[in-house]
Amino acid sequence: MKRILYILVLAAAFGGCKDDETYLDKQRTSFESYLSRMDFSYTTPNGVYRYVANADREGYDREVPVEYGDSVSFDFAAYLFSSSIGALYYTNVKEWIPAKYLEVLNPEYWDFSTRRIKLGSASLVKGLEYGLVNSRQNDSLLLFMVYGTENMGVVSPDQPVVWAVKIKKVVKP
Repeated sequence: MKRILYILVLAAAFGGCKDDETYLDKQRTSFESYLSRMDFSYTTPNGVYRYVANADREGYDREVPVEYGDSVSFDFAAYLFSSSIGALYYTNVKEWIPAKYLEVLNPEYWDFSTRRIKLGSASLVKGLEYGLVNSRQNDSLLLFMVYGTENMGVVSPDQPVVWAVKIKKVVKP
């Protein structure tokens, strides 16, 4: 009897993994389909789909990539994703918020200053951190990722999201 129970527990555990893998595969396919439709070339550092909107700028290849330990200043906007970029749910750029929503925002919870972090030592969404590594000063990024299994305010567990990031300054240690 113990052996049957053990087999059932293992089957349930591995069955759950397959569902998670299937879900993540669907999200990857959705990201890839969107990026392909938009004709965006992208990289996938640590599972984050990164598109650099202005990688064709002069001198881009000679610019020094961001590494762990660098101080990075950036602006951002975070959007829900479902086969395309959806609703804005957080930003530090007041001008990117529709005026009708600005009237109801509580400024106590919204910080509109440029973010400054030391990459690798800040409390930061992992996907955002992975997407910043190897980017460059003045990059305009779109980072496509799936949040983890925890609820993050308006973002439900395993919700696909897109972060639009403008890197303003990089300081090497």
